[in-house]
Amino acid sequence: MLKLRNWMLIVTALIVLLSTMALLTKELMAAPEDENQNPSIIIKAKGTYGNYTKQGAWLPLQVEVANQGKDLQGSLRVIPNDAQFDTLDYVSSAVLPQGSIKAFNFYLPVQGALTSVIIELTSGDKVIAKQTVSLIALSNNQWVIGLLDRSEEGFSSLSGLKQTNWLTPELCTVKNADLPEKAELLNLFNVLIIDDVNLKLTQGQATALTHWVSRGGILVVGGGSGWQKVLPNLPPELLPVKVSGVENITLSALPGSLSEPVSEALSGPVQIADLQSSQGKELFSEQGHPLAIKSQLGDGQVIYLAFDPALEPISNWSGAKVLWKDLLINEKSDLANGSVSSQFGGSFFNGQSNNLNGIANALGNIEDMVLPSLRNMALILGLYIFLAGLVNYLVLKKLDKREWTWITVPVLAIVFVGLIYFTSFKTRPAEVISHQINIVDVKPGTSLAKVTAITGLFAPTHETYHLQLQGRQLIGALPNIDGGIGMGSGATNQRPSANISVEQTPEQTNIEFRQMRSWVMRGFSSVGDASLTGAISGEITYQDNKWLATLTNSTHYNFTDGVIISSANWFAKVGALKAGGETQREIEMNQNSTNNNPGMPLAYQIYNPQLNWQGPGAPPRQQAKDMMRQQILESLIGDGGISPSGSKLLFLGWSVEPFQEGLNITDKDVKKYYTTLFEVPLTLKFDQDHLEVPEGILAGTLLSSQNVGFGPGSIMMQPNSEAIYQVELPLGKFSEMQLNLHQRNGSSFSAVNGSFYNWETASWEDIGMTTDNTVIKEPAKYINGDRLVRFKISNQSQSQAQSQQQFKSQPQQLPQQEFYGISISLSSRVVANK
Repeated sequence: MLKLRNWMLIVTALIVLLSTMALLTKELMAAPEDENQNPSIIIKAKGTYGNYTKQGAWLPLQVEVANQGKDLQGSLRVIPNDAQFDTLDYVSSAVLPQGSIKAFNFYLPVQGALTSVIIELTSGDKVIAKQTVSLIALSNNQWVIGLLDRSEEGFSSLSGLKQTNWLTPELCTVKNADLPEKAELLNLFNVLIIDDVNLKLTQGQATALTHWVSRGGILVVGGGSGWQKVLPNLPPELLPVKVSGVENITLSALPGSLSEPVSEALSGPVQIADLQSSQGKELFSEQGHPLAIKSQLGDGQVIYLAFDPALEPISNWSGAKVLWKDLLINEKSDLANGSVSSQFGGSFFNGQSNNLNGIANALGNIEDMVLPSLRNMALILGLYIFLAGLVNYLVLKKLDKREWTWITVPVLAIVFVGLIYFTSFKTRPAEVISHQINIVDVKPGTSLAKVTAITGLFAPTHETYHLQLQGRQLIGALPNIDGGIGMGSGATNQRPSANISVEQTPEQTNIEFRQMRSWVMRGFSSVGDASLTGAISGEITYQDNKWLATLTNSTHYNFTDGVIISSANWFAKVGALKAGGETQREIEMNQNSTNNNPGMPLAYQIYNPQLNWQGPGAPPRQQAKDMMRQQILESLIGDGGISPSGSKLLFLGWSVEPFQEGLNITDKDVKKYYTTLFEVPLTLKFDQDHLEVPEGILAGTLLSSQNVGFGPGSIMMQPNSEAIYQVELPLGKFSEMQLNLHQRNGSSFSAVNGSFYNWETASWEDIGMTTDNTVIKEPAKYINGDRLVRFKISNQSQSQAQSQQQFKSQPQQLPQQEFYGISISLSSRVVANK
């Protein structure tokens, strides 16, 4: 009994010991993730512009590492907490002598809701120190306003700058020294204000600022006595105004000039700079002096203020909020009325909603990556059936050895499997292949362009590949297109090790594709700024009752072909356009006769020959090139067929020439493919005395919507829904205006109402819409001073629940009303209201 008791005590002690060890292990495992393994290493990190992130923008991250211990040589690794794409880490070599403090800069794309990043200092496979940085993810319907070298003092009125469905803007101080040399790094900001500070720009910073404005940024330049600190130091593209002096005047007319009534008068005189400009648009004036001038550059604008908005009496004036609203938010802006620019009728190629999956898959659609021929596979299979069936039977019957079938059929199967494998193997490339898709987005009226490069690398063997790009590139991850997984430990709650690592230096960017599986393609994206040498220009004119498109190419790129697009269901293909050449063709501008599949996604209509086939016999199969173009175009414009707004057309030109330097892969010979797509806005040339604008050109831009669904190139009106569109008309005289709105899938105009906004009475008026094309009576009252027209379509049908409650009976299924192709056409060939 004594021995048994001793054994029980020993077992109990062991159980207690093991339980204690398990608890200690659990506590150690649950230790804070940011606890440094080496207390002599201190890591500090912050976002350059605060810890704000926004989807579609980039995060410039500043990291500081202090070494209070022994000399250390290792690597600094930044791991974004974003698992939506192929895992990608950013690394930098870190040489840290004892007592040193070193700074590192990283540039991270924000492709999802990025709420934190992990920073690790490693030596070999050992993590020496670790730090997690928490980030603030902002909504895309929230403006960020940057103040250059200024605090928020004097700009408190900007906090009230908001519209329906938009959040209060965030104000952020930006240091002059932190202005980047790449425009993409400024994408966090919607507005940048430079007021009464000593502006100093390097050539790179000036170029980046110019490109940022051309892509849709709003730059506000303050005046007053400090105008000379800013204006002379702006790049020439942002400087179409001059100042002849400074005066003190009383702004007595300004309160009555704002869009909303302001009862409080401005007390005391205000010091203003005397602005002069032959290009910009005057917004407000006082005693013959312009108070604000707005100048357009590409998709963005520069607003020059004659006064200093941060000084009294304007800074604390009760009308300052309305003044800022009138300056920054006009009736054409995306912010006005809560615009949803990524939906049907919004801005073209907005960028925020680009689908990288399609472009990533398009990388593999090149001639060296095609699948084995179906014809060859069918011949091999037919030969196998013939030999294994008829020949095998006849031979064994003649030899009277039919029992050998159990041997001959498997042997033939093995032989033919080997033959199929050998045939497939010979058709697969045995060399390293790169395919680079360049999207060159040229901004209207400029030679400035945003270049997005999607690059894929095909690996014929299983190994790690090293790539080099010239200069410091902004590199982002693509969706995983090789079908593989990260090289993690297999734990489901941990981020797998990165498939790709990026090291950015001022001279070059090194990319490592780790352990690529054979016969797969892996890719990455990069973005940069460019200024074209030469230009691609074009115009569409109306002559002799027909429309002519003229395209001129003064660049050194050759276009194999192209397409002109306007509304969600209108396009015209264009042939080859050589460098230095010109082409002209007559085009049919009737939306209904251009395609046989209205409402289908635009990319399918253009590049899928089976949709609009009109030749004899069966339509041809879609080739790899057309499939690639369809995927690229579909990714850029989305399934909704989003089209340019206003009187603008877009030319999409294809080239097989590289736009920028290709890849340089260490110790490897690379076969390179290039696909370059130019997006070039075209101008419409109108006869202002006799306006002729056909259907489909002046497409509507969506301003707001309620309970509306969006299909491929269409809107779907649910019960109790409405959508408001805006159209900008060109200058000129016309005698008839028509609304063009086409139903789809049996939709009925009797179920919806169409109204135009009467600017004179500030009310909506029903236009009695009953057909696809509705002539608008007395159109002048629906056009304001900026040539803007607003149209509202609404479906006031009751929902099923409402009908059931009202009639106490089972209601019938109410079909949703689907329409596409909202546009306005103008004509001078008929008598108005006839």
